Amino acid sequence: MRLVLATMRHETNTFSPLATPLTAFGPKSGAKAIEIYRGTNNPIAAYIDIAEREGAEYTVPLIANAHPSGAVDQAAFDEMAASICDAVKAGCDGVMLDLHGAMVTEDYDDGEGELLRRIRSVAPDIPISVALDFHTNLSAVMIANATVITGYCTYPHIDMDETGRRAGETLIRAMRGEVRPVMLWHSLPMLTHMLRQTPLDQPMKDIMNQAMAAEANGEVLNASVFGGFPLADIPHVGLGAVVVGDGDGVKAGSLLDELMAQAWDRRAEFIFEIEPVETSLERARELDDGPVILVDHGDNCGAGGPQANMDVLEGVLRLGLEDVAAGPIWDPDSVAQMLDAGVGAEVTVQLGGKTDSPAMDLV
Repeated sequence: MRLVLATMRHETNTFSPLATPLTAFGPKSGAKAIEIYRGTNNPIAAYIDIAEREGAEYTVPLIANAHPSGAVDQAAFDEMAASICDAVKAGCDGVMLDLHGAMVTEDYDDGEGELLRRIRSVAPDIPISVALDFHTNLSAVMIANATVITGYCTYPHIDMDETGRRAGETLIRAMRGEVRPVMLWHSLPMLTHMLRQTPLDQPMKDIMNQAMAAEANGEVLNASVFGGFPLADIPHVGLGAVVVGDGDGVKAGSLLDELMAQAWDRRAEFIFEIEPVETSLERARELDDGPVILVDHGDNCGAGGPQANMDVLEGVLRLGLEDVAAGPIWDPDSVAQMLDAGVGAEVTVQLGGKTDSPAMDLV
């Protein structure tokens, strides 16, 4: 058994003006990549474990993971995709991929779909498993060019290794002829707020629990619900689900219909009521017990925000709030000024608000 295992992950915030170059991915391959990622809580670690357990001959042409940011440089995408495709073209019996599901490049709204399409073009009959992030924006191209898709069941994400095992084990069973995966999927025209997506709370808790129970009891091979990544101005953005059935897909189709009906019927519960910044600041000033955390979720570095919006900090200064720590802030010009001044010096800088971001009115 010959396997190709690879990671190529990026969550793209299309509203960020900060492009994502190849260096941001820190691409690694071969023995060095295996040594670094073996035993970690990542889908690729699960793939490595499965491959070695099976006594498979395997190669790792790429492990590349960039922090959320703007569109991926097209040349970077092409180079990374080529490294995976070349390994597949060299010969294999199966492919296991650790992707994100919300990658957008300079030329493609659906980075994962394009990668899978390219792999499928050089290996039309090879089974492919894909482990995806909970914030995947599903597409028809992804489904058409994969054999098995699974997604994280947690947010905050803690089940990355488990997700890789779910995808990898189903692929191995399919390669042995024990199961015949049939994937069904659907997405809804819903931009769910990320602060209302977590399966720890309703309504996603009920939806995810139903999917997980169906997989656990053997009703289907795999069932994954995706909250979607709303900070992507692309046609296929939104909440969705993939159910992998065995054989005819009847049970998978029934489960998929139930999951999507429940999400649609409870769509109002995905709305997050945001209060004005001034109201939050006034409430913070009146609180006696601390610490108080003020979060600008619209400029969230964990979701690819440029970290340059000073609205909250400007309000803090205007109201005279004291004992305040602010961050993270992306401002290389101010950092350069401070480095030039040296340790112990005092400098006055114009902090933040320098990033040309048409989607935000930066202060």
